[in-house]
Amino acid sequence: NSVMMASYGQRLRIAATLAIVAAAGAEFSARPAARRVRGGFKPAEDVPNEVLQSTYTLSEATTAALATVSSGVDDLRKSLDAGEAVQGMGARCQKIVDGALEKFDKLVSKRVERGLLAKSRAGLQAQVYAQLRPLFL
Repeated sequence: NSVMMASYGQRLRIAATLAIVAAAGAEFSARPAARRVRGGFKPAEDVPNEVLQSTYTLSEATTAALATVSSGVDDLRKSLDAGEAVQGMGARCQKIVDGALEKFDKLVSKRVERGLLAKSRAGLQAQVYAQLRPLFL
């Protein structure tokens, strides 16, 4: 596999490019040439290494935090599917959110750019709420 043989810097660029593509969504793939002409797309080669490293670190921290959320949501879902009344469900959900954010904060270094950190943290919080929302329906 050519990705596995890539150097650390190349893997960072690949990860950052994939993160940029994922963040842009379908619009990115629909009009890549138009974005480049207007200056809205910046290839990974033009992105500073600090931003690439920050993006990679934030992506890894988000993935790790979401893994803990999944187990907590699964526990709540099992209780609800069994027809049990869940005492203090709001507090348990808040504990899941707080736990995910704490784990994220522990894994992210202080050198990550504040703008990227805030955006990634808000995105994590939105993903956690999205996983919890079906429990209340």
